[in-house]
Amino acid sequence: MLLQGESDTTDPLGQSQEMYRALRQEGVPVELVTYPRDDHGPLATGMFGRPSTEPWHGFDARQRVVEFIEKGFGSQSAKP
Repeated sequence: MLLQGESDTTDPLGQSQEMYRALRQEGVPVELVTYPRDDHGPLATGMFGRPSTEPWHGFDARQRVVEFIEKGFGSQSAKP
């Protein structure tokens, strides 16, 4: 899963797009999620639940990470 702020100056959007295409070409299950107006630091800050200019981006990213992990590794609660 690639989470990307569209205004990221540390790791520009094009880098995530290149990685996404490369992984898809190799048959790797991958998702690219972009967040408008967000930069590298503020998106990470929001993901950790700290105050951010785009708090819903952090909330959405946290939900997506949990879903991605559950999908990839299955639910641990089903095991004895």
